[in-house]
Amino acid sequence: MQEFTKITIEKDYLPYRKIELNWLKKESNPDTEILRSMIIFGRNGTGKSTISKSISSLLDISEDITLFNEKNKVSNTINITDRDKETIFVYNEEFQSKKVTFTENEKFEAIVLIDDQKDLMSKIALNKSEVKRLESKLTQYNGALSKAKNAIRESIVGSKKSRWKSIYSKLNNKNPYFNDSLINKISSSVSSKSVLKLEEDLNNLIKEIDSARNEKKINRYSEVEISVSEIKEKLKIVSEPVNMIELTERENQIIEILGNNVESSIEKTESILKGNSNNCPTCFQEINEDYKRDTLAQLKSVLKKQLLNDEISKHIRYIDQVVKIFELKIVELDSADLDKRIEEDVRISLNKSIEDLKSNLNLMINKLNTKKSNVYMDYNFNSELLFKSKNAYDVALSEYNRACDEYNIRFKQISANLIEANKLNNKLAYKETEIFYQEVINNKKEANKTEKSIKELNEKILKDEQSVKNTTLALDNINKQLGRVFYDSERLKLEQEDGFYYVLSRGKRTNLSSLSTGERNAIGLCYFFSIVNQNQNVDNQYNFPLLLVLDDPVSSFDHEIKLGIYSLLRGEIEKIGIGNKNSKILILTHDSDVYYNCYKIFEDILDTDGKRVFKDNQIKLKQLNSMTGIETADKEENFYSTQLTKIYEFACIEDEKCDFAKDFSPYIGNVMRRVLEAFSTFNYQKGISEISSNEVLLSESIDDKEERELLKSHMYRLLLNGESHYSDKIYGITERDREVLLTIKQKIQTARFVLVLLYSLNSIHLKYQINNFDQTILESWKSDFIGSKK
Repeated sequence: MQEFTKITIEKDYLPYRKIELNWLKKESNPDTEILRSMIIFGRNGTGKSTISKSISSLLDISEDITLFNEKNKVSNTINITDRDKETIFVYNEEFQSKKVTFTENEKFEAIVLIDDQKDLMSKIALNKSEVKRLESKLTQYNGALSKAKNAIRESIVGSKKSRWKSIYSKLNNKNPYFNDSLINKISSSVSSKSVLKLEEDLNNLIKEIDSARNEKKINRYSEVEISVSEIKEKLKIVSEPVNMIELTERENQIIEILGNNVESSIEKTESILKGNSNNCPTCFQEINEDYKRDTLAQLKSVLKKQLLNDEISKHIRYIDQVVKIFELKIVELDSADLDKRIEEDVRISLNKSIEDLKSNLNLMINKLNTKKSNVYMDYNFNSELLFKSKNAYDVALSEYNRACDEYNIRFKQISANLIEANKLNNKLAYKETEIFYQEVINNKKEANKTEKSIKELNEKILKDEQSVKNTTLALDNINKQLGRVFYDSERLKLEQEDGFYYVLSRGKRTNLSSLSTGERNAIGLCYFFSIVNQNQNVDNQYNFPLLLVLDDPVSSFDHEIKLGIYSLLRGEIEKIGIGNKNSKILILTHDSDVYYNCYKIFEDILDTDGKRVFKDNQIKLKQLNSMTGIETADKEENFYSTQLTKIYEFACIEDEKCDFAKDFSPYIGNVMRRVLEAFSTFNYQKGISEISSNEVLLSESIDDKEERELLKSHMYRLLLNGESHYSDKIYGITERDREVLLTIKQKIQTARFVLVLLYSLNSIHLKYQINNFDQTILESWKSDFIGSKK
């Protein structure tokens, strides 16, 4: 089966029109890995059958289903080939009804009818004879090959003085392991260089590696930034002179009188003098117009000179700021700590440029201080020397950092150097053992050629023998699987006679009327798995990438058969999952128990190394909604714990008329039955009714004899562990019929008793399975039941 990432099914009769089964781990990202397993939960009528039928239609011609490989950037639509059709297997109701039929004379339709071909046996004999001859030649080649390998082993790892071994251990910090992989690696290390040149190159690399391992990286020196444009702009500002101010005696008197807030006082005085009053508001003396004009003129002069004085202060502060900047740059330059591993002339050059730059910065500071002492003069700050020394510093710093980078290359290249050193070491080893390697190459070539011929002949032999015995092999597989389902090889099996297959039950042929629906379905499912490897020899079974679809493979079976069916499914899913990493398995079901159990099957399958084949994040869980279509389900959902918690919540109901009581009441009986079945089967391998009659089992969990008797007596009120769904339908009884026999209050009491029963058998179990579990509530319920009986 070709690799695909998505299956799209379009049906006009579906409310949601289109179903998309996306197998990508992250469905919106085609670059993520393609997953191998998917379980879809959907109630009847949501489209499960549509999915399985559409995939099955790929075996013929179908226009409503398309497979895509979104990883293929050129063309992501897949054209189904005849080879693909041979690897698609769909088990559903349609398969069961069309592929497995039962005749009125109890005959089971033949699985495979292939006539024996008389010439096959002679062909097999000739091929076996040729295989025997080739095996003799192969023994000779392998003997010579082993002898050459031993010589190589002695040369490169057998001696304590082995140069290759010593260098390998030093480079890789471990001892070498001699195997075919090492031989192949060295045999491919042919070099045209001389031994002396190889040794020289290897020694140089080892020195670099040792140096990198024993030293630390050299840190680059961070540049002390001095902005040319910014400094020039600042120097231009401070170079300008500030206008000199001289105050008359009268002006000094005015400033002294007005105090600190000169500007505000002047404005107030101006307002008074400009008014209509001819008397001073302070001393009440008469003042004429000439006096007013003269006084106003002097006030304006004072105000102007006061502003000039503020400008001087601002100018001085600006000079101080520039001086501070230069002083900080000098501090930064003083912090330089140059690594002595860098060439001396590079370090000397940078140190000199740093000193020159500091010197020019100090010179500029002195000039600024001179300007500060006389802000009225026009001062020309010649900054050419400063910026020239800054340029020299930049060049020297760049050269120093370049040297750092060049020195640090050895640390970046250590991995590449190790790889190259190992290659050189292998090339030297090949030079030393070249004669033996030629023997290895020649004998291995002949041995591989002979092995290939033997393999091809054996495949032909197996294929021909398969053609002769195919029908018997298929029958054996079906009977083997039936034995697994019923835990008894004689419980149900098939027998071949004259090309027909008869159904045997406990060694005797059974009548068609005696064969139950569950038994027929079991035969159909076993037949289905037998054709998965039809016409494949034993070595190739499950090796090809398959697409396996199982539509409700468990739900239609009786309870006694279900465990066997799960065992069968687990075995087949394990073989398919391990057989080929590209095989995909899709399971559809309307039963939440099957949904959960199949998820656990995927979780439990391990490969030969004991690792899980289907990891948590590699099992897609989906659910079908009748209106919206396919949806993502909660992967971490624990169905058993969820159902047990629902029972607990129902049992805690105080108001029988609440919405939860009304909504959940129709289903609580079925939920309690499933939980009791799961609890009793998992913990004791018995039905719940068997537990109630098993005195030994009860006495192990409940010490008080009277309490045991009370619980046993009360247990008979439960009408949950009856016949299967099918037997209910035969007698005209449905789960809903049973439910209406009880009121909501009675159902709450029944739910409480179920929890008390489980609590009495295993109190710790409830504590860890039920969310928000309150042990005091259970104790009170238990007291109510036990007390009411007493």
